[in-house]
Amino acid sequence: MAYPLDQEKWQRVRQMMERHSLDALVARAPDNILYLTNYWTMKGYDLVIFPREGDPTLLVIEPQFREAQRTARGHRAFANFANLRPHGR
Repeated sequence: MAYPLDQEKWQRVRQMMERHSLDALVARAPDNILYLTNYWTMKGYDLVIFPREGDPTLLVIEPQFREAQRTARGHRAFANFANLRPHGR
C-alpha cells in the first residue's frame, strides 16, 4: 500500500541538512527508511540515499524489489530504484 508523500516532513529534513551543510543522508535503520520513504524494510539490508535536492534513491535486495516498487514507487519522488545483486552474480 502506498501512502501519501509527506512533503512537510521532507522539507524539515532538508532544512536540517542545510543547517548542517549536508548534501545527502544515507539511512540503513528500518525506522529511518520508513520515515524517509514510507517503505518498511523487514530485513535491514536496504538503504535510502536522501539528497538535499532531488529525488531519494531506495536500494533494496532483490527479493524485496517488487514490494518496494509496489509500496514506495507510488510516489513520484521514488523514480530511482536500484536492484542490488549479491557480489559475483
